[in-house]
Amino acid sequence: DKAYIASHNIRLGTGISGWVAETGQSVRVGDVRQHPHYHPIRDNIRSELCVPLLLGDHSIGVVNVETPKPNAYTEADQRVLETIAAQIAVVLQSRDIDLRTDP
Repeated sequence: DKAYIASHNIRLGTGISGWVAETGQSVRVGDVRQHPHYHPIRDNIRSELCVPLLLGDHSIGVVNVETPKPNAYTEADQRVLETIAAQIAVVLQSRDIDLRTDP
């Protein structure tokens, strides 16, 4: 993965996870090969569910799950992962962990 990323000059804000981190919006994709932000790092991935970790309106990261099965994730799966991500963000905030960076 590192070699692919280095050889393709992939930066933060690119790829599905990077787009989610940048926009703060969740993405559920049935076939990543059809998504405009997808970078083919692994050939066997089809479905992806990616949600932001938010502190207020500031994205500090993402929680991402992938599988070779097409159309694997449901709207209910997305709500569950968004709930988990919100809980992770609350824990990070309560621990005074500052993951924000200055622009």
